[in-house]
Amino acid sequence: MIRRLTILLLIVGCEEQVREEIIARHSMGEKKILVKYKGSGVDEVIIGRIFYHQNGDTIQLKQFSDNGEINVKWVYYDNGQIQQQLNYKDGTADGKYTTYFENGQVQREGNYKYGWEIGKWTEYYGNGKIKNERIFENGKLHCRYLRNYIISGHELENVPLSPLQKDSIDLLEQITQVPENILSYDLKTNDMIFFDNHRILHGRTMFEDYEDESRKRHLLRTWIKFDFSNPLIENNNQS
Repeated sequence: MIRRLTILLLIVGCEEQVREEIIARHSMGEKKILVKYKGSGVDEVIIGRIFYHQNGDTIQLKQFSDNGEINVKWVYYDNGQIQQQLNYKDGTADGKYTTYFENGQVQREGNYKYGWEIGKWTEYYGNGKIKNERIFENGKLHCRYLRNYIISGHELENVPLSPLQKDSIDLLEQITQVPENILSYDLKTNDMIFFDNHRILHGRTMFEDYEDESRKRHLLRTWIKFDFSNPLIENNNQS
């Protein structure tokens, strides 16, 4: 029912006449690919493309804008249930992206912007419970990693880490210890260092201070928070 409604809206929503053409068939003659056109002559454009199983069920449906760029793509399971929906802008993934289990439950959801994964992406188990959440900016994963906080947090909530979660933390720990992934620097007098907590995993080695009070280290640390609603900051982030 969902697929039929989608196709109907595609046809009714167009003011100009829509022409349909089967451009490919299965071995026994059943339609395989159907293309929808709008306009006429040199102004005719493709506004839809539908792929079918041999039994007549829809496999995939694509909707195009008047300039030929894809707007939306739907993919379906063999049982007719939608498998994924992805929105586009100017031919590039942009907007909501959702995948589903065969039972209709959301499997993964998030947003694209200019083809990049952005914001929070959530993955679910088949029962609807959250499996994991990730934060992206311009397609790059952003995170904070504090092993002790993760472990103690699960202990406080009395929710033990699963073997897979433990292995994942151990693997991440190993990756952070690879020499090629490490930049070491000795802080000197009057030095200042700036970095993004969500882009750089950082830490400090053990420090032994002087006994002489006049020579003791004086280290100041501060957090800076940007107002990302400021267009100037937003533009600088994209440059």
